[in-house]
Amino acid sequence: MAVWGLSFKPNTDDMREAPSRVLIEAVWAAGGRVVAFDPEAMDACQAIYGERDDMAYALTKEAALDGADCLAICTEWKAFRSPDFEGIKQRLVSPLIFDGRNLYDPHFMAALQIEYYAIGRGSLSTVVRLTRTPPPLHRRQRSPYARMPSRRVWSRRLGGESAARSTYQRRFCASCPLT
Repeated sequence: MAVWGLSFKPNTDDMREAPSRVLIEAVWAAGGRVVAFDPEAMDACQAIYGERDDMAYALTKEAALDGADCLAICTEWKAFRSPDFEGIKQRLVSPLIFDGRNLYDPHFMAALQIEYYAIGRGSLSTVVRLTRTPPPLHRRQRSPYARMPSRRVWSRRLGGESAARSTYQRRFCASCPLT
């Protein structure tokens, strides 16, 4: 597993309460190997864990990906915000990212065909459901969030009752079977 970010927050080398420690120790408990990169905290991590066969430190974020099964992002360093995603796909055994800091857009990652788990956001289908606009209301139902002009105002603006009704129906009630 490749791990980007070891410190508990960016711009520090402090690893006292870092989520990366829990993740790394869980990977070791499962028998896995970790290759980590952090711009500041690699020396602190080496001081905590020492030399181990199942822990390696990469000189660059790209080098940490070589031959890894997946990538886990534990700290939101600016260097991690806009990586080369095609390079990530080529270097990982399978394009799989666990993002503990929600740095990337799930729709963008799906378009790139990268399996992406944004910790705390839920699955992509949940995100898609929440971002869709609700269906339009029937003209007799009033939304508390939108103040629509009355039919009389539409009639005056468009030059006649039938023109106002048809424009209103086309714009706001196109899918409504009652109009």
